[in-house]
Amino acid sequence: MSLNATAVEILIDKGRFEPEVALGIAEAIEVSMTKSEFVTVPILDARLHELRADTRMSFLALEHKMDARFQDLKSEMDRRFAETDAKMDRRFAETDAKMDLRFGELDTKMDRRFAETDAKMDRRFSETDAKMDLRFGELNAKMDRRFGETDAGVDRKYGELELKMEKIKSDLVRWVFLVMLGNVALSAGATAALNALNHLR
Repeated sequence: MSLNATAVEILIDKGRFEPEVALGIAEAIEVSMTKSEFVTVPILDARLHELRADTRMSFLALEHKMDARFQDLKSEMDRRFAETDAKMDRRFAETDAKMDLRFGELDTKMDRRFAETDAKMDRRFSETDAKMDLRFGELNAKMDRRFGETDAGVDRKYGELELKMEKIKSDLVRWVFLVMLGNVALSAGATAALNALNHLR
């Protein structure tokens, strides 16, 4: 017995439909079932296979996209690090150049100050030498005058001559001692100043 005849009998016996009405309902049900697509196991397997393939493709696309993003991120980080390194190198180079300039200026200033100090010391020593020469010249002139006066009065005051001679000898000893002491002190001062300048260099 076909599905249509079975459905007609059920509609007539249990539904109390007229035979024509039951036949029409059964035919409509059969047509609906014929045109309907029921999900069977092969269809479900095919759909699952398509879903797996779509999922695999989506994961591959996502993985490719993530690889591309990581590569872009790596390139950006490399670029940023390269820019930072270049900036640091430039700043260190500028700092080195600035320090070299400052040290060069300091060396030039120190050389100029030492040159000025040397010139000042040379001028002072020259003035001291000139002053000493002048004093020795005056002393020599004074001694010559005294000796001349002593020679002129040797016949007149022989006794006073001896006293004056002793005084002159005492003056000479004192002047010579002072001159020698001044020379020693000047030499010691000059040596100490030169040693101090050498230490400063």
